[in-house]
Amino acid sequence: MTKLEPRSPRVAVIGDVGWAGLYHLGDEAMTEAAIGELQARDVTDITIIAAEAEPAAQRYRVDAIDRFGFGSRWGRKRLDDRYRALVAGINTGFAELPEDDPAHEIFALLQSCDAIVIAGGGNLTSRYLYHVYERSVLTKLADHLGTPLVMTSQTIGPTIDEDHRKIVAEILESATIVGGRETFTFELVNDLTGGRAHVYKSLDDAFHLQASPADTRRAAAFELDAPYAVASVSPYVSNPFWSEDAYFETMASICDAVATEIDATIYLIPHAGSPHSGEDKHDQVSHERVITASVSERIRSLPVMTATQCIAVMANAEVAVSTRYHPIVLGHIVEVPTISIGVDPYSFVRMYGAQKNFGTESLHLPARRATPEGVAALARQLVDQRATFAQHVKGITAIRSAEANTWWDHLVARINGSTHTTEPSFTEVATLELANVAPIARSEFDAYNELSSMYDSFRRERAARIRAEKDADIAKRDRDRLRVAMQRVKAESKALRAQLDATNSRKVVRLADRLGDVSRTLRGR
Repeated sequence: MTKLEPRSPRVAVIGDVGWAGLYHLGDEAMTEAAIGELQARDVTDITIIAAEAEPAAQRYRVDAIDRFGFGSRWGRKRLDDRYRALVAGINTGFAELPEDDPAHEIFALLQSCDAIVIAGGGNLTSRYLYHVYERSVLTKLADHLGTPLVMTSQTIGPTIDEDHRKIVAEILESATIVGGRETFTFELVNDLTGGRAHVYKSLDDAFHLQASPADTRRAAAFELDAPYAVASVSPYVSNPFWSEDAYFETMASICDAVATEIDATIYLIPHAGSPHSGEDKHDQVSHERVITASVSERIRSLPVMTATQCIAVMANAEVAVSTRYHPIVLGHIVEVPTISIGVDPYSFVRMYGAQKNFGTESLHLPARRATPEGVAALARQLVDQRATFAQHVKGITAIRSAEANTWWDHLVARINGSTHTTEPSFTEVATLELANVAPIARSEFDAYNELSSMYDSFRRERAARIRAEKDADIAKRDRDRLRVAMQRVKAESKALRAQLDATNSRKVVRLADRLGDVSRTLRGR
């Protein structure tokens, strides 16, 4: 008898990846790492559900199809309508939808899949409602087909509006396992689901990535001036301390101060931008604003690069400064200290969480603390005590790497239907202690975040009021135009009636005259 080789499970992976005109380093890094970890465990039949199928297939060298089609810039009504239509169509296999709707291809894929993996990201938040709806439909479809669904490297929230809490909770409870990449997420998942979700603390999956020799050659080709530091500046800010202009001016001053303090060139690495020349977007635009506001002439901008190329560039940096999340994760890989600056509660949850996972939370600063003088002084201490930092991170890396491998062993075992695996764990680690670097009390972070949350809430309410006022003005203008139109129609109708009456009167007169003529003619006979 011929012995059949075991079949690789067929797995669908959804990630916030795959645009032709955009490379978002963090999201791409987590999906790339997830695919690598699956393949390393003999799960090779993988199809990505991506923003754009063709770019994703070329980038990851696996099959790919398009996502459900929720637009990131759609209004709430359009998102709600699309969500309801997809949910209603699950029982019929989306038979009511047009033949070219991407839902049909997703349905066909999941019918033949053994499991679905929701790759890492901070997508399940009302801030990105289109992702919430997308993952909700995917989860409901998985439930309908009886297909196991697992989630890895997740940040949940922090902002989840009341009417979305049930949707997010259903996603989490339906998942076979959920990996939360910071303590906040772990606690929030348990709160949302009443402890019913199978959630574990885990590491950001991008930590699995390593720079290849080709990546190192690519980094060398930049011919960076040594010594150098790196920085990444997000284009988004939402707190009561910085206006948009003040934010970019402050980040320019911070980079200038760090460059002067440690006598290094600062290279700006975009974590979201276009790979195509002449199509700058996101960080490429924000970095240009930083350079324009700089006075030191020591800040340079680098092109969009892959996550592993970024690791190769960071490996030789003295220090990193960032309002982006993933430089923390990549910095820990190469033992480069990253000073992270929280610009809003969303960034705090992820950035503080990533630092806390390695006991380096003293390197995370709330916006109010991020002054040029303060950041430059911290950068000096990190350069001077680099050996202490590296020794601390190296010891924790051994722990976290083992835990991350256990997590993925467990995840793949669950995909294969096995429960006979080592349960994932996550060890509490010591906090880095540096001379002349005082830790910031958690209560201070909480106060800043509460104020920022209130500010963000006020901003959203103000924006909603402005939209409502605009809608009311439009409705009033429409009503006024309708009233004028109705008055015009009434006037025209009245005029037409008058004309009709006059015409009818003339007809009556002519008819009477005609009858008179006929009568006279008859009498004459």
